[in-house]
Amino acid sequence: MKLDTSKLTVKNVVQIFDVTPMTIYNWKEGFDKKKTSKLPCYTVPHGFKHRVYFKWNLIKQWAKQNEVEIVVTPEILQKLLTGKEDAKMNKVIKQAEDNI
Repeated sequence: MKLDTSKLTVKNVVQIFDVTPMTIYNWKEGFDKKKTSKLPCYTVPHGFKHRVYFKWNLIKQWAKQNEVEIVVTPEILQKLLTGKEDAKMNKVIKQAEDNI
């Protein structure tokens, strides 16, 4: 099975950093003044709302720059990064990535 590092959800990132969803929201919106930059993410239209996704390599860079510890074990991380292939979702995500 292929590692999918572009579809990390808020729930996944909560597990990676062992923080609350509100903390992720604050980091993403730049409300935490202790951080030098916003947590990078991208959104995909879904009905009236947008789904928020994160890329693993960008999260790692952001964590290093902002001195945020990644607390998830490698085994759990691999489970988080391993996802089922969904052709329709991959197409939508590709379109969203092109807009970044």
